Order: sequence, then C-alpha cells, then structure tokens
Amino acid sequence: MQIIGKEVLPIANAEHLPYDAILGKEHDLSKYPKDNQLEASNIIKKIENAVSSMSKDDRVNYLDYLNNIYTNARKAEIDGIKVELPENLYNFPKELEMENLLKTQKKLENLTKEK
Repeated sequence: MQIIGKEVLPIANAEHLPYDAILGKEHDLSKYPKDNQLEASNIIKKIENAVSSMSKDDRVNYLDYLNNIYTNARKAEIDGIKVELPENLYNFPKELEMENLLKTQKKLENLTKEK
C-alpha cells in the first residue's frame, strides 16, 4: 500500500511524465477529448524530446533529482512544512524542472476536460 498526501500527489503525477519518457512508454491519449489530443500530444512530445536530449549519465542524475524531490515532499508532509524544490544543479532542460513539470501536468489535466 502506498500512502500519498496532498503535497506528494501532484509531484508523483508530474514525475510520471519524464519517467515514462525515459522508459519509452507510450502516453495514452484516449483520456483526452478528440479536440484536445493534438495539444496534449505536443505537450508530451516536448517532455520526450527534453528527455531524449540527455545523456545516460544525465538521466541517472535526473532520476536522483526526482527521487530527492519526492523524498523531500514526503518528509515535508510528515513534518507539516512547505515543500522546497531543489535547484537545477545539473542544468537539465527547463521543461524537466519540477516546477515546470507541475505546470505541464496541470495543463494536461485541464485538457482531459471538454473545451
């Protein structure tokens, strides 16, 4: 069983975007209305392109970055403090910074609704 609180859930959802891209997993566009599928696909392709631009070592460091964010968010929830996002010390593509992933995930969630 996995317990995820309100601070961690958005981070967990957002980190699936680059994680799935690293794994080469297809994103299911069927959850988007037909009129929104192209826009959703274009957003996802930006994440996939950013991931594919990274070297294998960059990806290892990036997964560590994501893990640290998740761990810090869990700790922040338990301790009742605000989640602090770390700096992008490895100069990952901006699209892959957690702050931007959270915005991207929100856009994709909004696209699941009819226009």
